[in-house]
Amino acid sequence: AGAITNGANLSDRGGAIALWAQSTLNIYGGTISNSYVSNDGGGISAYESSTINMYGGTITNNTGTYAGGIMICDSSTLNMYGGIISDNHTESYGGGLYIYNYSNFNMYGGIISGNHCPSPGGGIRCFNNSTFTMYGGEITNNTGSNGGGLDIVHYCTVKLIGGKIYNNTADRGGGVTYGREEKFPNVGQIIIGENFHIYDNVNSKSGAIENFYLRKGELIYIDSKLSS
Repeated sequence: AGAITNGANLSDRGGAIALWAQSTLNIYGGTISNSYVSNDGGGISAYESSTINMYGGTITNNTGTYAGGIMICDSSTLNMYGGIISDNHTESYGGGLYIYNYSNFNMYGGIISGNHCPSPGGGIRCFNNSTFTMYGGEITNNTGSNGGGLDIVHYCTVKLIGGKIYNNTADRGGGVTYGREEKFPNVGQIIIGENFHIYDNVNSKSGAIENFYLRKGELIYIDSKLSS
């Protein structure tokens, strides 16, 4: 399998790869690693209704100001069927991925693990009228300030139909943080299905298990049985 490594874009977007104008990228294997960008998407950035289909491969150890691994922006879509997004870092939001501005992430499989950011969204940050639907796969061992696994804010819709979110850590919402921030309102929704599992996520300040953190006034819609 091939590799793209040590990419650097110091002035724009996509440390290794940038997609524009309804472009499509299919990833079947290989590695994208050790790349850096001063703006969005240490590994890959997708803009202007572009699409990434990830069937395999590894995106690892990349760094960006926003989105260490992948930035999905401006009505773009990521479909993840397999592969690994791991050990990426950002200086702000979305250690692994940042789903931003009317964009979509459909996760059918694969692993998002070991990513880190000092702000919300250690694994994934979903922001501004975007959608995340999780049918399968795992989000694990990610760290951030809020939402170690997943942070959701500002008119987003999230459907957790299947898959697992576990062993993530944050100062608030070790697993998932949902709702408004002081600067941004929230009129989105989060729906949980019967094949989704969330467990063993930790509040780093208290050491307590904290799988979900709902900011004031928010609701979760549960379409399944609850069990310990």
